Amino acid sequence: MYDTTVNEVREALNLMIEAEHAIEKFYSACAARFPENQKFWLGLGKEESAHAALLIGMAQALSKKPDAFSIGKMSPLTAIQAAVGRIYASLAKLNAGSLTEKNALLFAYEFESTTLEREYWEVVQTNNPDLLAAFLKLRNAGGDHRDQIRKQMQETKRPENG
Repeated sequence: MYDTTVNEVREALNLMIEAEHAIEKFYSACAARFPENQKFWLGLGKEESAHAALLIGMAQALSKKPDAFSIGKMSPLTAIQAAVGRIYASLAKLNAGSLTEKNALLFAYEFESTTLEREYWEVVQTNNPDLLAAFLKLRNAGGDHRDQIRKQMQETKRPENG
């Protein structure tokens, strides 16, 4: 693998890890801000932490076997950067007290609906079966999170306006 490709794959993985850590921080902050649903928010955050760990493992595998990876035909590094920016903007609103739980749930649902987790395997490609399984797990997690968030939205009684 050319050094340029290794660097592109490394950059993509680092951005994916950053996105997972950012949404984990958002969910953890929601747990603190909305204690009546703390368990729900902490559960999402814990899963995002596990996703980051999977990606960190892939980054470590890249260092050991760079030939097992390639950059995919779709490399939306700017899209990942934009997603991270949206997470931090929502986190700032949450910390400022201007994001209601209703809006936090809507943001989380929107993020999980458009999250790049489903497309990670298109950004970084590998022929390693263990790593392919990890990508599949990440892709499926977005759907699981959407379902959990949708259920929480339905169970949240009369969320405040805003």
